[in-house]
Amino acid sequence: MGLFDDISKEIGVKSNSKAAKLMKAPPKEKVRPTIDDFEKYANIQADLLFLPVDNGYRYALVAVDTTTKRADARALKTKTPSEVLKGLKSNSV
Repeated sequence: MGLFDDISKEIGVKSNSKAAKLMKAPPKEKVRPTIDDFEKYANIQADLLFLPVDNGYRYALVAVDTTTKRADARALKTKTPSEVLKGLKSNSV
């Protein structure tokens, strides 16, 4: 018997009542996997943002190194694969 069962008996709450259901212990938290890579640039998340036209630049490439929490952004004129690759290679994060 758990703590909640002891309390419900003391205050006279029936086991099938709504009050007893509210007094149940919360469910155990699920174990979630963690990333144990502490190497710089081991895990990078990136996204392209659409911007209003400003001097020909229509997109912003934003990259975040989730290990070091460092973020960087580059302005891009198009979102072609070659330009995005250049943006990722050019000192990003």
